[in-house]
Amino acid sequence: MSTEPDGLHFRSLMSFCRTTGVQRVTVTEALSVLQEKKLVESGYGKVKVLKTKALEKLSCHCFQSAKEAIEEYVHDIKAYKRSMA
Repeated sequence: MSTEPDGLHFRSLMSFCRTTGVQRVTVTEALSVLQEKKLVESGYGKVKVLKTKALEKLSCHCFQSAKEAIEEYVHDIKAYKRSMA
């Protein structure tokens, strides 16, 4: 996963499932609905959040907490990789 100004990018659907702790079939169904609303884009090997603010409005209060946890996790991985270089 990476964060960019236009949204969050996950390397794969399985990466997204592991990050969120949700089963693949549930994620696939939810992504279908969110794609119809043009909030996310998903295809082979990628999941991209297009409209973070709109997605936040549709989500429960835990979205911000989950987003912060993911960003902290990514930061820790990058720090670890730098320390190993």
